[in-house]
Amino acid sequence: FYEVRLMKESKFNLFYKDENVANFVLFNSKSTALVIMTPEEIKIYKNLLKKSFYAETSDEITLVNELKKGDFLVDDNTDELEILRFLQKCSQFSTNSLGLTIAPTLSCNFGCNYCYEGKHNINSKMSDEVQQQIINLVKNHIHTISSLDVTWYGGEPLLAMDVIENLSSNFLSICTENKVSYNASIITNGYCLTKNIAKKFNDLHIAFAQVTLDGNKFYHDTKRPLKNGSGTFDKIISNLVDIKTIFTNIGIRVNTDNFNKEHVSDIIHILKEKDLLNMTVPYLGYIEPTNDFYSIQNCLSQDQFAEVNNNFFSELSKNITIDSLTNYPTPKLNSCIADSINGYVIDPKGNLFKCWCDIGFDEYSIGSLKEGITNYNRVTEYFNYDVFSDDTCKNCNIAPLCIGGCPRRRIDNKDDHCSPIKYSLKENIFSVVHGKNPDINNLYPFDIYY
Repeated sequence: FYEVRLMKESKFNLFYKDENVANFVLFNSKSTALVIMTPEEIKIYKNLLKKSFYAETSDEITLVNELKKGDFLVDDNTDELEILRFLQKCSQFSTNSLGLTIAPTLSCNFGCNYCYEGKHNINSKMSDEVQQQIINLVKNHIHTISSLDVTWYGGEPLLAMDVIENLSSNFLSICTENKVSYNASIITNGYCLTKNIAKKFNDLHIAFAQVTLDGNKFYHDTKRPLKNGSGTFDKIISNLVDIKTIFTNIGIRVNTDNFNKEHVSDIIHILKEKDLLNMTVPYLGYIEPTNDFYSIQNCLSQDQFAEVNNNFFSELSKNITIDSLTNYPTPKLNSCIADSINGYVIDPKGNLFKCWCDIGFDEYSIGSLKEGITNYNRVTEYFNYDVFSDDTCKNCNIAPLCIGGCPRRRIDNKDDHCSPIKYSLKENIFSVVHGKNPDINNLYPFDIYY
């Protein structure tokens, strides 16, 4: 059965072809649907284009019905940007979950040369009073949420493990009593990540830890020494080896810039040699001169980073089995805590922020746990940006995967605030397509109108 009505192509369609032009790939960035099409199907598609997809033959009807399933074709009167705008607002203002990034201390034992937090009181630690204020915040939200999502942050959060234990125990008790899902993770430099701490992670329902290793020993120790200048690489690797039978969900972030871009893959082989690839997943992190604490000359551009990242992922896939869908693009309706109404970053003094990069700078605070939101100017900077009024974004066929990119970069008026997906989409799609059809060895953008 085929219902006759005028259709049009989705503005979020992207066409690719393989190098032999034997197959064509159609991807939609809003639905993330993907189809492999034959040259015969492309010929039918081009013919349908000329008549607003009014299908007459059985082959045309079959193709149209299939393409409608993936939102490759939409009703002629559909305004896809307005629909996306509506869905984005629903996501931004959803109160279904409460997201808290909590820094129990801004103290740190490291002296990383690219740190964007500046200098803080080395004795800063969250007081009992502030901890109780956070507990009260959770209690005030608990009856309207279905999940509480906590990320422990710093400084180095393990320097205030007692705060993490106290708050975690309270969160778990509150969530259990009210049948609310609890999810927790931690971002740590890994230097204090001992067996005892790893066991506590399990008890406190901290399900994931991010640890940073910036390549091999030389590059890591140069960029991430202790404050006294001593290296940290060997200690972190030793800790990971010690806990590998206790805590097995760790992401290894490799912060990447011009200094170590040629050597980031070294960490893959080091982790493999230590039998750690089965418990850790290494991935690259983008370094930029946030808050002007790192020279822009040291940083890669977004497209340069995407190239390094693609090469890194390719090398990783040679050493471990990776699900082809791991890097498959997913749509976003809002970026992060920064443009989410129910998300806050909390520093040890109880100040509230909307972005991890703002923490430590009182001028960027939006208020406090005690006084509530007082700096609405900073809030509206994050919330009132309309990606669909930006000429570049509203004409971009991957807008649903990016939603204007990083909110902080937009506020800082960075020339390129797009998501890295802009530069790696083709490779991500190829990894899936090649897995389904090994005869496809490469993909190239294809102009269906040509």
